Amino acid sequence: MNRTNLKLPEAEYETIDMKYFEIILVVIMMTLLSSAMAGSVSSVHKVIEKSEKSRRELDSFVFISDSFRKTCNGKCFSNLEEWQVTCRVMWNLEYIGWADAEDFMKVEAEPDEKLYYGRWSGPDGNGEVYCRCHGKKM
Repeated sequence: MNRTNLKLPEAEYETIDMKYFEIILVVIMMTLLSSAMAGSVSSVHKVIEKSEKSRRELDSFVFISDSFRKTCNGKCFSNLEEWQVTCRVMWNLEYIGWADAEDFMKVEAEPDEKLYYGRWSGPDGNGEVYCRCHGKKM
């Protein structure tokens, strides 16, 4: 049998060529779409990371400053040393401290009032807080 007799009709060639063309076209479109989607996913991931960082900064600021004020007023920790140690461990702070504000600034206060100052810095932000306490010495 001669190989020249085994030729496919012309219409079948076109169908086979069209199938390959469609497959190649689909592969190209999927490649383009996947690269565009990867860029979008990367952008969304960056936005999520920024929002989580902002949330951590706000959470640490609110907790540390509110607990300082509450401790000065006798409602949270038993004293400011306990506040300092707890916040350092809880928020992984590089520095946290407190002082009697009258030691470094002029304070106009009533005789039974004390003004305390707290300051901290860490990976989730820095902050300062003041609290006026009535009749207490921390």
